[in-house]
Amino acid sequence: SSIASLTFAQDASSEGIIPRSSALAIMDGASLWHDDVQYKYAVIKNDFSGSKELMQSVASSIAMASAYVNVLWVSSQNYDPIAANEEKEWLSEVKEFVSDSFHVYKPPISGETDTRSEQCPAYAFPNESLGGGFSDFIRVMTSSMPWSSVEPAENSADNGNGRNSKKEISFFSIALITVGLLVISWGIFIIVKRRRLAKNLPIPPSPNDLWFKALTRYPFLFFIVSLFIPTLLSLLAFSSEGYRISVNLDFDSYLDIDTKEERLAEQYEEFKNYHYKQVTTEETNCRKLYRGFSGDVTFATNRLLQRRSLKDSLTLDRADVERPFINRSLQSFGVYGKPRPNQVIITFFYQNRNGGNVFEPTVLEAIRDFEQSIMNFPGFDDYCYGFEECFPLDSLIPFLFPDGETIVDDIDSILRGFLGTEMALSKVDKFFGRDNLASNVTMSQVWFDDDIDQNELEPFLEKLYEMLWSTDQQRKYPDMVFTWGNSYMETLESNEALNHDALWSSASIIFIGLMVFFKVQNIFVATSAVLCLVLAFTSALYWCEHHFVFKELTMMHVAGLFVMLGIGADDIFLTIDTFDHTKVEYTDDSNSKSHLRSYEEPDAIRERMITSYKIAGSMMLVSSLTT
Repeated sequence: SSIASLTFAQDASSEGIIPRSSALAIMDGASLWHDDVQYKYAVIKNDFSGSKELMQSVASSIAMASAYVNVLWVSSQNYDPIAANEEKEWLSEVKEFVSDSFHVYKPPISGETDTRSEQCPAYAFPNESLGGGFSDFIRVMTSSMPWSSVEPAENSADNGNGRNSKKEISFFSIALITVGLLVISWGIFIIVKRRRLAKNLPIPPSPNDLWFKALTRYPFLFFIVSLFIPTLLSLLAFSSEGYRISVNLDFDSYLDIDTKEERLAEQYEEFKNYHYKQVTTEETNCRKLYRGFSGDVTFATNRLLQRRSLKDSLTLDRADVERPFINRSLQSFGVYGKPRPNQVIITFFYQNRNGGNVFEPTVLEAIRDFEQSIMNFPGFDDYCYGFEECFPLDSLIPFLFPDGETIVDDIDSILRGFLGTEMALSKVDKFFGRDNLASNVTMSQVWFDDDIDQNELEPFLEKLYEMLWSTDQQRKYPDMVFTWGNSYMETLESNEALNHDALWSSASIIFIGLMVFFKVQNIFVATSAVLCLVLAFTSALYWCEHHFVFKELTMMHVAGLFVMLGIGADDIFLTIDTFDHTKVEYTDDSNSKSHLRSYEEPDAIRERMITSYKIAGSMMLVSSLTT
């Protein structure tokens, strides 16, 4: 638990939230070498395997954090010379590596006898009276610590959004620059306009007029630039992502506040809870295991009797009574123990299709047939977990079908036996108990060989996923509903949904292109319109990744693609229709004797384009801002 606090302080400093070396982590080492400790930490002073590894881990944690955190180690009060020497040697070694940021405080010994044998768990200060000098030690040490004089540590690894911490201009800066240029240009125009009006000179063209004239007189140049810039931004976006688009498919994380401060706050709460649980567990174990009936922990006989009493209270030898301290989490270890870090597991959840108890005979038979189909699936024997042959699924079904074919006559007796088994209770819901031998759900797991590489297993998982999807869609088991959980299979399912949406978006783009073509009867204009829609999305990736501090794309962004298509199509039709309506100004006026120029003349086309831009531009601005 002390290492957890040390890690938290290190993260806070390395993230730049607090100045470097301004954090102080206090680690209580009393229980590690205490000569009369009777619980699990006694492994440190004994020659059990793992004792050296634990202390090496503690020393490594201190060494890694020493660049960011000051560590105060409160040593134990050992009367055992061997334990005292071991602790002294270990502290000297740590001090040699991290001399500046590692401090040791040894509590004073009160009296000639060690009274801490009556305390369990062991702490550095058995009572408050022995900790008087500790406050003075803390005060002297912290007076020289850089609480605020040191600049925050630079985070060289990550800037909080999964990218290297290179300096990039922010969206706010870009907006300020853009607004500033507009203000400056219009300010210059207004000043020049007033001076020319004062001298009765012609008014100069406004920034908008200059823009429209340049756009209409050099359309080809603007066309090339308008293609080059979005294409360049799109290439920058794709190159930074390895020329692929990654979409976060974890819907639960969409509403999370993902900042350095928030992550640190969540980590802090986790560390506090972890510390609290560890201390509570130690105190509970001490009360149950090491305090005799009279409250005296010095008599071995009472300790032995207390252990027997605890064993009886936990009903370790009785399967028909529900154990109060058993772990009923779905994350509990299965019948095959704890999986290895890279071992592939598929978890199946089963429910009664009609609702209610999943332990109905017809539902159990459907689960048995389903699990047998998994075992018989082609290629399963090549990847399954086992030695000479595949191990059965980690499931409750073998208990209910001893011979694999016939269900037991008394289902309740088997279910009652589950009350004393952690493995079984982790596969039922929280309402399952002595008075309710029923569950709304049960689960099983398929373990695969831990020596097989994930990439080698993926083709088999893809085929198995297709079989599971087909079985579920066809309702092959009318009495049972099943779902599955596996990270790679979930990715396959999400990719199918993405491909489905991508096909629909492609169809939408083609439909819009066809509508534009039917409207203008010009393949060049229709192609350009569709290209604008595509580049709008790809260039938006650049802004999101580099300037909007978006760490990832989500399904919300994918859904927004259709909104972007709708806005883009609306803008295209607004521009085209407005341009067509300008023909009215160039048609014959029956009430006028003169005829205006043809609306197909180059000068007339330029004027019509300027007019349509002014009219349609305001409408596009309003529709874009309000959509």
